[in-house]
Amino acid sequence: MLNKTSTIINRIQAVDNFLNLAYFCANWEEFIQELEEWGVYSIAKIDFDDKELNVDLLDQFINQEG
Repeated sequence: MLNKTSTIINRIQAVDNFLNLAYFCANWEEFIQELEEWGVYSIAKIDFDDKELNVDLLDQFINQEG
């Protein structure tokens, strides 16, 4: 079973709109701020403020996409 961080990364890779946004964002915080402006507060039913998320890994992922 995938952990929550991997689930979010996989969903971002699977959804073109998420992937396109990730390309233009510098880090996880910027990515979720942009999504929250659209009224999106979770991905794959995982809230952005979930304590189990590995923010460092998400930062690395977003940074690599850009």
